[in-house]
Amino acid sequence: MTTSTRQENRHCHHDLYKVIIMEENLFKTSLSKNETALFFAGKGEYYCRNREDYSHAYVTHMTGWVANYIGNDLSKLNIVIKELSEFLNDNACKPTLLFSINMNLLGLSRLLKDRPHAVESIDKKLFEKFLSVAFNYYTSLPPDSTNRKIQEKIIASINENGFNELSKTMSKALMRYSCQSASPLKMDHNYN
Repeated sequence: MTTSTRQENRHCHHDLYKVIIMEENLFKTSLSKNETALFFAGKGEYYCRNREDYSHAYVTHMTGWVANYIGNDLSKLNIVIKELSEFLNDNACKPTLLFSINMNLLGLSRLLKDRPHAVESIDKKLFEKFLSVAFNYYTSLPPDSTNRKIQEKIIASINENGFNELSKTMSKALMRYSCQSASPLKMDHNYN
């Protein structure tokens, strides 16, 4: 087996939103190597090409590798939330990762949609911290770093997936961000 073939086998091959696990679970690997930031960013060995637009398949990573890691043990969702919170917190004020953060949160909402009672299994304090970190990330972005219409579509998709707490947090952050911004994103009304 050539090096190229081995590398291809380490990466996921996917069909729309399903991931076929080839050898080992990449999320579990990222945990053991303390590389979850690379996993969430889709960098290095954690990159998985989306066949539609050739970008990284963020949502597929979440609904495949992460869902497989959790399996039937919903307590592992606490680990996922903790690691995702750290990723958000470590990347505050970095609009260059906005797309990957949006896609990871969308992926998380799809993962949770398939497990309707999963949110209840998340440690309450950890979940509150996660929502606070998400709010802080979005409000930390510099003016003009986000497109309001795209953000609203992401928020609507997350809400449609039933992750209302996150969509409300993102909406509140977007509203606050828009009101503070001197950019064309500024809303017509002043919300305090």
